[in-house]
Amino acid sequence: MSTTGDRALQEAAGWLDVSNRGRLRATGEDRVRLLHALATNPVEGVPPGGGTRAFFLNPQGRIQAFCRLYVGEDEVLLDTDARRRERLAEYLDSYIIMDDVTLEDVTAETAAVAVEGPRAVAVVEQALGVEVPAERDAHTAAGDWRVFHSALSGPEGCWILAPRDDREALIEKLEAAGAVAASAEDFDRLRVVHRIPALDDDYFDSNIPHETQQLQWVCFTKGCYTGQEIVERVRSQGRVNRLLTPVEVAGGAPPSTVEIVAEGKAVGELTSPVIAPSGESVLGFAILRRAAAEGLLEMTVDGRPVRALPWP
Repeated sequence: MSTTGDRALQEAAGWLDVSNRGRLRATGEDRVRLLHALATNPVEGVPPGGGTRAFFLNPQGRIQAFCRLYVGEDEVLLDTDARRRERLAEYLDSYIIMDDVTLEDVTAETAAVAVEGPRAVAVVEQALGVEVPAERDAHTAAGDWRVFHSALSGPEGCWILAPRDDREALIEKLEAAGAVAASAEDFDRLRVVHRIPALDDDYFDSNIPHETQQLQWVCFTKGCYTGQEIVERVRSQGRVNRLLTPVEVAGGAPPSTVEIVAEGKAVGELTSPVIAPSGESVLGFAILRRAAAEGLLEMTVDGRPVRALPWP
């Protein structure tokens, strides 16, 4: 069922307090060099005011975190899901040995509010009197606040970082400019509709990047990083047997089970099920056997037809 927040995200601008997401600040002369040596996408070469997104892997190539990294003049801010906050901090800290890097968890002392939807940028610019940078993941100052051109649920949106005590004032400005309160469920539904998978919901730390089919977050020319040997070996010598895939289930209600079956055998499990905008089907994800992911098998869940969808 469509909600006010859901409609705002689809048609205008919806806001959500995302202060519970993990935010780590890396400072020190070696901060960029260290992060570049660990992340699957380049950090060196990203100018101040720019950003990137990357996986952090263990030596076996398995995903430990997915992160948005924002480069500043004298720091790098890392934003990750709340469930990966401690894991990411421990992971990074384990590699800081002789490096001039200080890692600080700034989650508790800051507030973060996301504004997403087709009018999100216009609303933020009006509310804060700032021009949002056009580049994806770019960011700029708005007084004591910082605006990031970066979305969680779809193709367009921003989020604003502010001192914790400024949270109410920030929300008041956003609502005065036309942003409508949305729920975490509204944001999550739009994430699935836009086929954006999430770590710990749709793929897991048992997976390597190739299995997620999110290789836009992996650079194959940047040189060494933790887990790179496995990533390159799989790319050059073989292929994985299971693939994360967007799926559509016939019928307008969530199925009573998550097991996806083909030829009498389980081929995957449905994750993040949401009602499609049409109301006539259910959308979600599944890590499927390759033949199922490639549409070569007839699949069902709870006796209802399932079809694999392409990535956007």
